[in-house]
Amino acid sequence: MTRNNQHSRDMVTKRSAPGRREPALDADQAARRLAALGNPTRLALFRLLIRAGTEGMNIGEVQARAGIPPSTLAHHLRALTDAGVVRQEKRGREVINTALYAAIDGLLAYLTDECCLGFGDGTACAPGGEVAGKDTAAKGALAAE
Repeated sequence: MTRNNQHSRDMVTKRSAPGRREPALDADQAARRLAALGNPTRLALFRLLIRAGTEGMNIGEVQARAGIPPSTLAHHLRALTDAGVVRQEKRGREVINTALYAAIDGLLAYLTDECCLGFGDGTACAPGGEVAGKDTAAKGALAAE
């Protein structure tokens, strides 16, 4: 395992609850999470739940703060739950919605897992995004992207 891969996996463990680790994602799981968060309403809901922290928010509070009709809210929360980025938990008569930090850390680890490894042609990005390698023409081409 490369240093960068280990770093990405360590990030998952650091932000997760003690003793809990998000399993490694495959491309389909990552795509489902990105698709769910790619909707502006769902992204706003997810950010609202991030602001609420680990205590989460009940449905009524989410609806009041987001200003979304109940049926629309249910649809969007279901999509976020199905994608694995939000957990809904029944506590007494309330349903509490919580952002799953470990799921997002896992998604970020998946997206950055091969960062700076290069393509075996002597070029790779250095931490911070600058191109490092022998071939200056390749540097220019990568920097222009």
